[in-house]
Amino acid sequence: MRRLPKTLVVFDFDWSMIDVDSDHFIFEKLAKDLREKMDIMENNMVWTDMVNALLSELPARGITRSDIDQVLTQIPFRPAMVRALHLAHSAGADLRILSDANTYTISRILDNHGVRHLFTEVATNRGYWDHNDRLWVERYLRLDVDAPHECKTVNGKTGRRSCAPNLCKGKELRRMMNQNKYERVVFIGDGANDFCPSCQLSSNDVVLCRAGRVLETILTQPRHAAQVKAQVIFWNFASDILQAFENLFQSVESDDSVVALDRGIVLSTLDAVSVTTC
Repeated sequence: MRRLPKTLVVFDFDWSMIDVDSDHFIFEKLAKDLREKMDIMENNMVWTDMVNALLSELPARGITRSDIDQVLTQIPFRPAMVRALHLAHSAGADLRILSDANTYTISRILDNHGVRHLFTEVATNRGYWDHNDRLWVERYLRLDVDAPHECKTVNGKTGRRSCAPNLCKGKELRRMMNQNKYERVVFIGDGANDFCPSCQLSSNDVVLCRAGRVLETILTQPRHAAQVKAQVIFWNFASDILQAFENLFQSVESDDSVVALDRGIVLSTLDAVSVTTC
């Protein structure tokens, strides 16, 4: 029986591991007027700064840590996703999260579903509580401490850089990849800022892109697809991720099946798109 390749699995969080945007969800449940305000503010502010500013308004409304924690228990986290995470972990994959959310909400949600111990790293913005029962969210890259990442990956649809000033996912993914001699990387994402990390991968790797989200729009444009060497697989539901993982992490008995697995051919029920390089 042939051994499985040493695999790094990196998840985005919102709309990739869970079925909502966690920041949106908190305000939708606790302060709908602030949720509506987000749609205006996000065009003029870094997302993390905007979320932090809006969180500052919650204590004056009597919204406490226990209120937010209760809302986080309602986040949709599908059983099939939980099974997929356990499957990959049991197969020896190195599981990590790379997200523009924050440490507090991600850790609480993972704890709620008993999967936090499966991950070796969560790279995201810092979330913490102060003594006034106020949740703060701080940039992953801080203006007063860290050098700017200077990522130049551009989303051709908007003409803007794919990565926000506080986090270059491509740079962080490269850092993760360089920490070990991985034979395969699987990246799961959905947003515009997931395009940059997708561009860091090789032909041995896989991008699992959520259908109907911004990343799909980007990757189905030929000039963007040409920048991605990895096999790109589109998916809709957590059950698709489970099926993909069942195929990627199954034990294989012949060289032919190894080739099929590496090329993503066995993911026959998902919509795969071939990509080329420049």
